[in-house]
Amino acid sequence: MLRVRAVLLACCSFAAPAAGQAEYALVELADLPGGANQSLALQVDDGGIVAGQVSGADGLRAAIWDESGVPMVLGTLPGGVSSSGFAIVDGMVAGQSTAACGETSGFVWTASGGMVAVGPEGCTFSRAESINAAGQTLVKVGPSREAFVWPEPGGAGAPRPLETWGGAVSTSRVLPDGGVVGGAGRHPLGGIVIRAVEWRADGTTRVFPRLDDAAPGADTVHARTDAGLYVGLASVGSITRAAIWDGAGTVLDAGAGLGDGVSSALLDANESGVAVGRSAVGAIRWDGVNGAVPLLDLVDTSGDGWELTNALSINERGWICGNGRSPAGGSRGFLLIPIAEGCPADLDGDGELTIFDFLAFQNLFDAGAAAADLDGDGSLTLFDFLAFQNLFDAGCP
Repeated sequence: MLRVRAVLLACCSFAAPAAGQAEYALVELADLPGGANQSLALQVDDGGIVAGQVSGADGLRAAIWDESGVPMVLGTLPGGVSSSGFAIVDGMVAGQSTAACGETSGFVWTASGGMVAVGPEGCTFSRAESINAAGQTLVKVGPSREAFVWPEPGGAGAPRPLETWGGAVSTSRVLPDGGVVGGAGRHPLGGIVIRAVEWRADGTTRVFPRLDDAAPGADTVHARTDAGLYVGLASVGSITRAAIWDGAGTVLDAGAGLGDGVSSALLDANESGVAVGRSAVGAIRWDGVNGAVPLLDLVDTSGDGWELTNALSINERGWICGNGRSPAGGSRGFLLIPIAEGCPADLDGDGELTIFDFLAFQNLFDAGAAAADLDGDGSLTLFDFLAFQNLFDAGCP
């Protein structure tokens, strides 16, 4: 375990927060008028756009949100009645939609091309669960949910099936190089119990070591960084624990700081070595200095009254998306935006103050977001604009 922690600290930079210091402002991801007071956030890309699902008068729709929290609906495939967005990379969204034949079909959406079906032709179930920057998607097909790496829409090459070894398979994410991480049972080197597995793009596979070789539960990898760190969950006795594997395969119990009997899991990590996930005490964030801590403890007053259930994604700017329960009682997605240390007017997080920070504040204000209440009086007024102007004029150190 010490070796893993040394590798993490060597490859990545961490900033330990001061005690009690708020690090994030929370933006609520709204649903549509007439909806069921429900939104679902699943992934945030490096541009700060969140993909997920929103409820409206016509049912569930795939949607994206920016930092304003206002949804943009992606629609459905022709003849469809519902859709969901599962993943986003560089503005490309992968998900599922009902199709004209009534079956569920995977899709890839882009701003220029709209929604395009991915998966087998004909009326066969498919679902696009993950996408990489090359446009390759992780697609589940058929009643048995066989997993394939599908080429980008219109691209050359055939779909690549993932080996199952006749056992249960749980796939999580398609990697930048076309590999896939997840878990599988009956792997020749892993035994009957579901073990954390990487299906490499060259056709080889890798099984990761366990925290508890006797545990009956599953182990699963949910994400991999370019630095070669893998995050996920590993069973320990009757519970699961947040787990991190380094490039050599050494495994760290990353949930230990939450307590001996607390279940946890890590669901994503960025190249700075910060990981996010869920636990029995709510959404968590992990880094090499502070370990795993409840995410709500790091949010400013914009998080008052919220329950943060899980954090599913973190981008390279440190923005985090997940789901919880809002003060109004609805099941809502959220976006956490880092508060720039010493530079709170840097709302777009690019390290400098420009017209885009004014636009970001305007979006937050127009959406009625709590993060725009800069004077802290509980309402959005002209005085919040004046407060932002003062922060902007103060500049960044």
